Parts: sequence; C-alpha cells; structure tokens
Amino acid sequence: MRDMATSKQASNPFHYSDLLAYWECPRKWHYQQQGWQSYQLPDPMLRGLLTDRGVAAAWRGEDIRGAIAAEVAVHLATVDSARLDNAATSKDTIRNLGREAITMAQRYMEMLGRDLKPILVGTSVTKESAAGPILGTPDCVARHKRKRVLVELKTGHDPNPRMYSMTGQADFYAYLLGDIALVYYDLISPTSVMRYQRPPRLDRGQYLFQQLEKLALHAIAASRFKEQAAVDQPRYGWWCARCPFLEACQARDDGADEEEVLLTTMWRDDGSAANAKQLELGMEEQERRP
Repeated sequence: MRDMATSKQASNPFHYSDLLAYWECPRKWHYQQQGWQSYQLPDPMLRGLLTDRGVAAAWRGEDIRGAIAAEVAVHLATVDSARLDNAATSKDTIRNLGREAITMAQRYMEMLGRDLKPILVGTSVTKESAAGPILGTPDCVARHKRKRVLVELKTGHDPNPRMYSMTGQADFYAYLLGDIALVYYDLISPTSVMRYQRPPRLDRGQYLFQQLEKLALHAIAASRFKEQAAVDQPRYGWWCARCPFLEACQARDDGADEEEVLLTTMWRDDGSAANAKQLELGMEEQERRP
C-alpha cells in the first residue's frame, strides 16, 4: 500500500473536496487518494452525478441525453466487471436513475439554466497557499443579467437551500475566483427546481481557505512519518457504519490482509496492474458466495 506522501505529494494541488474528506477521516481520505471506489454509488448520489453531467453538457452546447447515456454506460460496465449477485437489479436501477436525471436536467435548463451565459463549466481554479496550490471546481461561472455569478447545482428530494449555503463551499469558490457578484444555489429535485441566491461572503471564503491551508500543512506533515498517524488513527464514529471502506479499515486494525479486502470489495481506477488482480479476486469471491 502506498503511503500518503506518495499518493498526495505527487498529485498536488490539494483539492477542496479532498481536504474536507481528510478532515472527516484521514484513513478514508487515504483510501480515496489511492483510487479505491465503490462498485456502485448510493442512488441519490448517482442521480445527482448524472443530472450534473446532463446540465454541464447543455451549458457546453452538447446533448443532455448523450452525456447522461455515456455516464450510465460507465456505471453499467463497472457493475458488469464486479460480477455482483444483484447485477441485473443494479443495472435496472442505474438505467432508471439515468432516465430520471434526463428529466431533471431538461426541466432545470427549461426553467433556470437556459438564461445563464456560461463562462466556465466544471473548470478548476487554484490559489497559492503556504502548503502549495489549493484547488476548487465550481459547477459554473456565468453571466446573468449583466452580472458575473457563480452557480452551484444541488440535487435531492426537497433540498434545503439554507443548509447548502451554510457550508461555505460557494464562498470558498468565490474567494478563489474574485469578481463574483452573486452566488446561485440551483436546487434540482425530482419534482421541482428552485434558486437560492445571495452575495458571496468573501470573509467566510477566506476563512475557509485559511483552514484548508492549515489542513493541507497537517496532511503534508503527517505524510513524513512511515507509520503515519493520519492512516493508523482514523476518526471513528457512528458514521463508520456507512463508510464504503469499513471492511478494509477493520482488516487493517485486526492485522488482516487489508489490500485483499480492498481488491474484493472495491475497484481501483488508477490504470495500474492492480485492476487485473482486483477483477480476478472479485470473480473468485463471487464464485465462493452461496
């Protein structure tokens, strides 16, 4: 297993979402940095991802259906490679989520999205810090009613706009970008579309940037140790029951073969030879199941 120094220092800049994951649980962050992923995302997360893909395609002048269909195909292929016991049901679910996402993306563009004049779509922006570049990727920067606005898409069943606004994510992006007049939280649910807007809170964005800078410095310092506390002392809590890395984490703590657990329960999108071994072990595991 690679240590955090190998995985993170080789892939600077530090990304906003990576740093928040590290804050949540250093060991989970460590696994994510190595490329380990669940075979299938939770339904709400996948629906949101597919919807985002469709809206981004529309902003770029591309076809919503084609973009979502391409993403659906990737997830169907992942289920096939995993040889899951419930593969047929999983694939039906993915297809249904794809159809829902097409409807949601089209409704959003008809009601809110078409009036935006995109400047940047899914484009990463960076700002230097004492720990190196810190990067963020806003969904869209656009012109709207002669103003430069930052747009963040949020999906779910009846999402609460104030809860999303409290995170400070858009304020962080606005601080990186500068010259943002308004922040739009565009909320897309299976039944409705709405917009919550406000001026950016640049002081909050700056504060969050400073906190992430400290977190990045801590991550670099932790990676200098061969047996680093960041990996060997995860942040345990009730949320562990929902973590996709629970089995691997327990194996590490028990002194068992952590990597074999990862190879049989996850997939690794890093282009390495480990993918072939992972698929082989995954197939063997499926054959052993009653």
